[in-house]
Amino acid sequence: MKNLSDIRERYLKEPFNKRLGHLASDLARISALLGNSKNKEAVDDILEESKFFIEWTVSEAPSDVQTLLSEMQIKLAQLHLRLLHQKENPTEINYLKKITKTWSEQLLEISGLLVK
Repeated sequence: MKNLSDIRERYLKEPFNKRLGHLASDLARISALLGNSKNKEAVDDILEESKFFIEWTVSEAPSDVQTLLSEMQIKLAQLHLRLLHQKENPTEINYLKKITKTWSEQLLEISGLLVK
């Protein structure tokens, strides 16, 4: 991952709803990139970034969103470890693709960024 302190500083300057949007975007990219071994490094970087985005955002979130973000962070950490230490399991990959896509959609809805 690139300079973490620079990323954190830029990220925290954004309003809360845009931070959720950034996290949603990361989760959507993970879902899209999974399953192709050529994308392993990119997926690894985005998973790591997503875990930090959650850490930096959770304290400002309403309690129901804090719960969701905390669950996401735990699940992402577990799945990230499995991806790093095991051969790619198609069942695991499909589960991770589905759950990251679902989370992305949930966060976009919560953020209000899709409302016109």
